[in-house]
Amino acid sequence: MPARFPNVNICDFGPIGDGSVHFNLIPAKDDPRLADAAFEAALRELVSSVCVEEFQGTFSAEHVVGRKNQNVYDRYTPAEIRRLAAPRRGSSDRSLCEVAESETRCNQRQEHQNEALNGEPLDQTSSAVKDGAV
Repeated sequence: MPARFPNVNICDFGPIGDGSVHFNLIPAKDDPRLADAAFEAALRELVSSVCVEEFQGTFSAEHVVGRKNQNVYDRYTPAEIRRLAAPRRGSSDRSLCEVAESETRCNQRQEHQNEALNGEPLDQTSSAVKDGAV
C-alpha cells in the first residue's frame, strides 16, 4: 500500500485476540488527494481486494455494508446471499435473518417428524395434535 498510496497511515485496531482486525487509513489533513473522490474509491478498492482475495477476510467486518461499499458487496457476495438479503416488495418482506429463522424452524420440524418415524416419543407434541384437532 505505501507504494500506491504514500503518506497514508495505517492504524489497525480491534479485538485481535479473536482474529478481528480493523483498519483506518488516515492521510494527512492537508493532503490534496482528499478532495478527489477517486482517491477514496481507489483506497477502498485496494483494501477490500487485499482483505478478501489475499487474506480471505471480509470487507465489512461485523458492521453493515453502507453505500460506499455497495460495489464491493456486489462483487464478493454470492448471488444467492444477495437474493436472500434483498428487501422484498409487498406483504412478504423477509430479511435474511427471518429466512434463516424460518429454515431453522423447518429443520426442527423435520427432526421432530423424523423422531416420530423412528418410533421415539414426542414429548413436545401440542395438545391440539394429541387431541386430533390438527
